[in-house]
Amino acid sequence: MTTKKAAILKAALKQFSSNGISSSSTNMIAKAAGVSEALIFKYFVNKKGLVNALKLQGEELFDEFFRSLEAEKDPKLVIYKIIEIFFSTDENNALFLKFNLRLDIEEKSDHNWKIALFYKHLLKAFKNLNCTEPEQESRFLILFLKGMGTELEDKSFYADPDLADFIIRKYELNSKG
Repeated sequence: MTTKKAAILKAALKQFSSNGISSSSTNMIAKAAGVSEALIFKYFVNKKGLVNALKLQGEELFDEFFRSLEAEKDPKLVIYKIIEIFFSTDENNALFLKFNLRLDIEEKSDHNWKIALFYKHLLKAFKNLNCTEPEQESRFLILFLKGMGTELEDKSFYADPDLADFIIRKYELNSKG
């Protein structure tokens, strides 16, 4: 991938995550990437092509993450990893999460499968921990994390260590399970 193409994708991810897809123009993205709008059209044809390229990148990121959850044997570590990705200070992870949450809202897309996979892993973990209401606990945590991701702006949510620590304590988790 060329440097300019990568810059376009990064700028588009930031714009779409912050402003929404419908509120972001290719002109805004071109300015943020330091390229001409024509170059965006050369690489991606239109805004929909740009969105699709980001969807593919996001799917690779999520596939890798879900494979790591499948391999994890400790149910507390599964819960920890799910919470951790939502509170990730890694800008790329945070932007892709927000982008996918925006897709769900704006396009009424089928990206809810990702949320369904988070739910599936949480449900299995809570059952393995003999939680009295694993379905409710899984739904609560998904709704809480998803809601915060769609309501709060940019890094104010993702980088809030106090809130992350609170949730980790609530579920008696740590990075070692």
